[in-house]
Amino acid sequence: MSKASAIVDAALRKLRVHSEINPADRDSLDYTFEELKSMLSELRDNSIELGCKDPDAEQTELGEPSSVRTHLINMLANRVSDYFQVSAPESVSKGAKRGADHIVRFFKLVRCENRYLSETLPMGQGNSAFNTNSYFEKGQRLGEPSIFDDGS
Repeated sequence: MSKASAIVDAALRKLRVHSEINPADRDSLDYTFEELKSMLSELRDNSIELGCKDPDAEQTELGEPSSVRTHLINMLANRVSDYFQVSAPESVSKGAKRGADHIVRFFKLVRCENRYLSETLPMGQGNSAFNTNSYFEKGQRLGEPSIFDDGS
């Protein structure tokens, strides 16, 4: 977990426009912070749940998974490179692409459709022709009550 300001600082350091000796001006930091907020909201709008809090101030703890921190930094650095009129280093642009793929693969919410039961039992559950004590009815939706439920 890290603060929003730490991610913003790290992204600007990757672009070499911010350091302890030559810090970026306040407008640049604010712009990058706003880009971080919009990037997190875009991920959320695309059904990608990182578990991050919305950063309302720069000192807000994001609460992001540790496997995502570097990916967020690379994606943010790649995103704001045009604003600073610098080209992102190749390692940053490749890291941003790889990070976006990682985030989509591991954190995208998956919706499963409501499936119907097949007319046969799963493998290893006996011969369906001789098994008359079925707990499910043919064509019943999963999660719906069965005729054997007593309501409890």
